[in-house]
Amino acid sequence: GTDYGGVYKSTDLGTSWAFCGLPYVSVYSLILTQQGMLLAGTDGDGVFRSTDQGNSFVSSGLDNLVVHSFTCTSAGEVLAGTDGQGVFRTTDEGESWIESNAGLTQMRVRVLVCEPISGDVYAGTWFGGLLRSTNGGHSWLTTANQNAEVGSIAVDASANVLATINGRIHLSNDQGATWTPLEVPW
Repeated sequence: GTDYGGVYKSTDLGTSWAFCGLPYVSVYSLILTQQGMLLAGTDGDGVFRSTDQGNSFVSSGLDNLVVHSFTCTSAGEVLAGTDGQGVFRTTDEGESWIESNAGLTQMRVRVLVCEPISGDVYAGTWFGGLLRSTNGGHSWLTTANQNAEVGSIAVDASANVLATINGRIHLSNDQGATWTPLEVPW
């Protein structure tokens, strides 16, 4: 995705790129679902979906919302993190969306990541910290960083969680119960 430039795709592993849709739309996030549906999260235009690998898009709801991130749960549901309305989930490839905010302490969700071993989902928020869901994003539990700004989240093959919290990289090896700031040598 791009800032007011739509969606581009590559068929040669990123050597070249071609415009494929959504002109004049800022696209913040993309996800290819388990069934091959391409979803695009936008800056205030909601979600668009494509059934033909990005050659055409149709509105898929969450109109007028900023959608910062997507993740696919272990059950195949897609979660969308929005700026101000929390998390939404779809069980039908984006045809319809359901609020999924039980326990969410901050509705400005910047990033969502599903941990593939346990299926836990992590949500990073603006000054609401990092939250964890043990049921595929249906409800949320707070972790140790309740008032922090979370910019990104990654999970490694051993289920260790890395997150940028208040501008520093932190590591948790206990599902977010405790966090250790990492010293970066630069």
